Amino acid sequence: MAHKHSTIHSKLTACFAAFVIVIVAMSALAVGALLAVDGRANELSTRWLGGTRLLGELGDTLTEFRLDEANLAHERDDGVRLQLLESARRRAVMIDSEVADYRGMADADAQSALTDFERKWRAFHAAHGSWITQPTHDVPADRSDATLGSLYADADHAADQVIAANTDAATRESKAISGVTHFAVVCVVAMAMGALFLVVVMFILVRRNITTPLREMTAALNRLARGERDFEILGTKRTDEIGDMAAAFNAFLETTHALDRAHEATRIAQSEAQHLAKSDPLTGLPNRIALATGLDAEIARVPRSPSTILVTVINVRRLKRINELYGHSIGDRVLCEITSRLSHMVGWNDVVARLAGDEFALVTRVHSETYAMAASRFAERVLDELSTPIAYAGMALEIGASLGIAAYPGDGDSAERLLRAADIAMHRAKGDTELGYRLFEPAMDDALREQATLESDLRFALMTEMIHPHYQPLVDLTTGEVYGFEILARWTDAERGPVSPDIFVPVAERLGVVSDLTFSMLRQACRDAAQWPTTTRLSLNVSARMLTDRGLVNALCDVLARARMEPDRLEIEVTETALLADIDGAKVAIAEFQRRGIRVSLDDFGTGFSSLSHLRELKVDKVKIDKSFVMSMRTSAESEKIVTAILGLAANLEIPTVAEGIEDAETARFLAIHGCEYGQGFLYGRAMNPADAGRFLRVHSDGLPVALA
Repeated sequence: MAHKHSTIHSKLTACFAAFVIVIVAMSALAVGALLAVDGRANELSTRWLGGTRLLGELGDTLTEFRLDEANLAHERDDGVRLQLLESARRRAVMIDSEVADYRGMADADAQSALTDFERKWRAFHAAHGSWITQPTHDVPADRSDATLGSLYADADHAADQVIAANTDAATRESKAISGVTHFAVVCVVAMAMGALFLVVVMFILVRRNITTPLREMTAALNRLARGERDFEILGTKRTDEIGDMAAAFNAFLETTHALDRAHEATRIAQSEAQHLAKSDPLTGLPNRIALATGLDAEIARVPRSPSTILVTVINVRRLKRINELYGHSIGDRVLCEITSRLSHMVGWNDVVARLAGDEFALVTRVHSETYAMAASRFAERVLDELSTPIAYAGMALEIGASLGIAAYPGDGDSAERLLRAADIAMHRAKGDTELGYRLFEPAMDDALREQATLESDLRFALMTEMIHPHYQPLVDLTTGEVYGFEILARWTDAERGPVSPDIFVPVAERLGVVSDLTFSMLRQACRDAAQWPTTTRLSLNVSARMLTDRGLVNALCDVLARARMEPDRLEIEVTETALLADIDGAKVAIAEFQRRGIRVSLDDFGTGFSSLSHLRELKVDKVKIDKSFVMSMRTSAESEKIVTAILGLAANLEIPTVAEGIEDAETARFLAIHGCEYGQGFLYGRAMNPADAGRFLRVHSDGLPVALA
């Protein structure tokens, strides 16, 4: 922001401060003048008017004293004379008292006149005293009357002089009060004029600096609202807030131009995004959203059509295997070939859509009366078409499909319900090795609801730790020592009874709660293992989804730390399929496990597609031979050769081996002779609860018989 010489705020503040100062100053002067008037008026009332009243009483008393004296001169009755003498004495006392009272009120001029009166009064009173003490026949009456009359006249004149001095003082005080009153009126008028002037100045300032510029800005905003852009608001050179507003408005105008350009670009991008949001970027087919929208529109357009709409959901088999073996680029070519084949199978008014990675959907029309037969024929054609291998780079890539078909209106009256019904039928078709397709039946929905109930019960069981760990012994085949236990999840439901792990573990995988299940098993197992010897190890299975979680190692170590269990007592078991899903991530995870002291075993070895090429690269601590080979060794020479080959390979790579599925002593001896270090199976014990596992350890604390092992 530019430096400002002045602002509207500062101007208004200055005006307001001046207004306040003027009002306060003039009010102070007016109040002072009014207080002075009030004081002078009180003084005039109490001093000068009181003095005038007192001096009037003084003149009256002096006159009455003279009358008593005159009556005394002509009275011959002694009794009356005594009364007159007493009256004259009282009046003399009153005169002295009134003189004393007025002396406290008189100013300098009145004090001088009062002193002269007091002197002449004393002379008159003294002559009066001499007169009344002499016999009446000693002084002639005319002589005494003349003398006293002269003295009385002097005293009376002096009294008039005092009254005149008091009147002059009162007049001066009245004039002073009038002057102060005039000053107060002038102050009030000046205050009103000053306030009016400042109000006018403030009005002009607000009008010039605020009202007019805001009116101009309002007009500019109205022009902007009407879509006008080619104008510029004035006032940007001002150095106050209005100048800032004008500059900000012009900047906003420039931003509006930029936004207009960005809006146009966004509109184009949104149009493209909407197109992409409704289509699959690889195949160009409509996606689930576009399919559902179009299907709902078609249902609404012809609700009572004589034809039946078939919705077919197709799951492409072995596509994931192709991605694992040959890479996603080959998998993408396979998807494009599938798209081409399906598009050639349907009519111009039918729809082919891609719902997910390996799922497609077809919307076709057939006659209502024969829709079931037509649906079956159509499904067989699709299966035949997709069972034909795809030739690429000299390879014949074999795929397959599972189909689920739902019909409108019998199986649903909306796209969502039809797709759900077809999806349910498709999942049932996955287990049908004969047909490969299924038409939707209401009973399938009941099975799905049962599955949903199972999922809900599983979530509740996880929250309440109703799924408990069981333990299957791991034995050293050479010494018979109990090496440790593999943790196996077991769930006994209140209504279903025992639920097989083959049922609830895949459900947990599908629900995305397999991590919760795994951590729950480890927490409970750590509590159980705290009662066992510290040499007893635990083996924990980790799913492919968990292995890709970068926080897995820290989470497992946190569980161990909370249980105060050393990391070297834990072994992680991962399948080869889980490792190959993200080989680079698997390497990082295995290295981190081993850095923390946790061993890693490769489970179900021998069932994968590239075990030999990745065995050394992954640097696992153990290899577990799949039980399918171990259990069939006695009846299958091929299985025996595979087990022998795996043991030889592991020995050459110096990787210990664990054999699963040992059920008899002969198999155990064969494995031990050929270099297998550890064994697991019903020969040593089935999965047992914590109490039985503790007893098993106590009974076999010195190891199992070597003959058995």
